[in-house]
Amino acid sequence: MSIPHESTRLLRKQNDHQRHRVRLPTELLYLIITHLSTLPYPEKTLYACALSTRELCLYTIPFLWSQPFNYASRENNYKIIDAYLSFFTDEEDYNLDPEVPIVKRHTPLFPYASFLKSLEFSNMIASVMSWCQKEGVRARLDSLSVTELAEGNSDTDRTDNADEDSLFDARTFLREYYRVRRIEEQVTHGLLLHFIKNNAKIHTLQIIGPEMSYGYHVMLMEPEIMNLFESLKTIEVASDGDDSDDNERSELIDELILTCKTR
Repeated sequence: MSIPHESTRLLRKQNDHQRHRVRLPTELLYLIITHLSTLPYPEKTLYACALSTRELCLYTIPFLWSQPFNYASRENNYKIIDAYLSFFTDEEDYNLDPEVPIVKRHTPLFPYASFLKSLEFSNMIASVMSWCQKEGVRARLDSLSVTELAEGNSDTDRTDNADEDSLFDARTFLREYYRVRRIEEQVTHGLLLHFIKNNAKIHTLQIIGPEMSYGYHVMLMEPEIMNLFESLKTIEVASDGDDSDDNERSELIDELILTCKTR
């Protein structure tokens, strides 16, 4: 009588475990994930669930990507932009600035854009800025510090051409600043159109933080972008104490409310 090899024993034990494993009903899995998503700082728990079993992954990923900009940390928020850009079609890539470094690094497993329900717009802008930083878009701008320009202007030993050189440096800084700003706005605009194309249904819009400039207010008020907020139920706004910004946000809120009422 032959004695089974150790690997054969392990394989049989695994097969027995597979046969006796109890599968939780779909409704119960959904309730568990829903409960976990309501806990404080649920992203780590949900992420752990997504890595545990295939069934939990299928139910957890939509929760994680329903509000990705709320969950992302400052250190890793650029990865969200990477994932979304991986889904961009050639046509969507073409509509971006040629300087935008679009690289198809991998093929995502899920249609992440279609899961979006809560959009924290200021965090989205910050994520785009982090992505541009990582991709080197902001490298030249970061090398032109305002501090260095100020120190150059206060130098007592400068030559007759110092004022002209400082003016040239300031122009270079501003030109680079607006170049980076244009790219960041184009990527943000492209993402919003990508959400629309993938039938994202935004239920909650948060406009909080100093990243919200006039250009982004105008962007959200574009008729095409307004289609993204047809299902909007909640608008969360925080004042930064700037009267002009508050007026712009009030105008945007009025436009959003009107859009929701007429659709």
